Amino acid sequence: EMELFDKCREMLELVELRYARGEGSALDVLQQRQQLASTEAMLPRARAGLVAAHGKVAIGLGEAPSFGETIILHDATCKGSVNYLNLAREILQRNEMTKIPDEEKFLSDLLK
Repeated sequence: EMELFDKCREMLELVELRYARGEGSALDVLQQRQQLASTEAMLPRARAGLVAAHGKVAIGLGEAPSFGETIILHDATCKGSVNYLNLAREILQRNEMTKIPDEEKFLSDLLK
């Protein structure tokens, strides 16, 4: 988001430079200023969307969205923690990064 804004600002500087040299028109400057203002107006909404998306990802990963801490720190035996750890185990097993016996495949089975 900021990259687009920075690029628009750079473009405005170039258009203004061209205008100052007599190589561009006032209309070019006006249009680029409008483009920059339009891009700037989109930033708050884009930031809010980014925050919302981060929260959804955090929840999906078993994190407390507003704290960035794993749910395991809050309650290692709750359903979210168990699901999070099972996902980690499954990823490790699929990539053959660990060898876990079939009878210990799911933590929920061990907690019973």
